Amino acid sequence: MNLPKNMRVHNRAVILILMPVTIFLWLIGWTLFWTGSKNQPTTPKPTAETHTTITTTTLLENYEEYNT
Repeated sequence: MNLPKNMRVHNRAVILILMPVTIFLWLIGWTLFWTGSKNQPTTPKPTAETHTTITTTTLLENYEEYNT
């Protein structure tokens, strides 16, 4: 593809301007991601109990009879 010389210079100037900005923004994003992942707790947070435990027992009427 044959582009005029001033168009090629213009494209290089745009690349030279945008490349440092892109790298700088990528570094900021990567740093925020990296520090955010280090702040997460290693143990999961306890959740509220959503069910009720029902315990059953058997009552003996004449305990002395069964004690022999």
